[in-house]
Amino acid sequence: MWFDDGKRLLGYWTAVLLLGMGHSGQLAGASWTRKWLFKESRLYPIQDVGLEQVQGLVAAFGDFNADKSTDLFVLGDDQRTLDVYLWESTATTFQRLESGHLDFNTWEDSNGNALVVTSVIPGDFNYDGQLDVLVLSQRDTDDQDLPVYMRVYLGDGKDGFQDTPVELDSAAKTHPIPVDLSGDMTTDLLGFVQTEKNTVVPKLWTNNARAHDQEKPLFTLQDVPFGASDDSTTL
Repeated sequence: MWFDDGKRLLGYWTAVLLLGMGHSGQLAGASWTRKWLFKESRLYPIQDVGLEQVQGLVAAFGDFNADKSTDLFVLGDDQRTLDVYLWESTATTFQRLESGHLDFNTWEDSNGNALVVTSVIPGDFNYDGQLDVLVLSQRDTDDQDLPVYMRVYLGDGKDGFQDTPVELDSAAKTHPIPVDLSGDMTTDLLGFVQTEKNTVVPKLWTNNARAHDQEKPLFTLQDVPFGASDDSTTL
């Protein structure tokens, strides 16, 4: 049936829809109703979310398996392991992802000293649609002037990480901060490095994910755009 009046056409299909619904408000023949697990916007007490036996620290949050739920990155008590815990919405609990385990016990500095993880930053650093994780580490000491070592573990698209991490140039004194300083919608890092003159200068770890150049590393170390150099800005 065709109506040239838009309002009459809309009214016709509304009537058809209502006729197809019973007194319960369901479509004829439908046997399901939506049951909300949490019906109101408030805090709910959930006794067991699967984290009671976790030995470590919740270091970061991210949607690791792209199911629109928030997952956890848990750093071990010794700061030498990292595990991904996925939120299972149907079971209302976190479950450890076996293939999401990272072990840093063999990560050492240039002098063979063991390192401990001091920061975990999830993000899609190579822009392939998979969540990666940037891991920063230092020697387990109170000396804050020691180098900061960095790696990116790329997501493999199979609920895990690629075997070989991407090594970045080390930073000095403090952790670099993620920022899009180049304006190309990719995550760069802004921090400091130590020069051969034993001075500390600001540098930019430029993300090359959009360069489409397989020969280029994921990050390259460059002078910051505001003109700082080894001779102009030091700490």
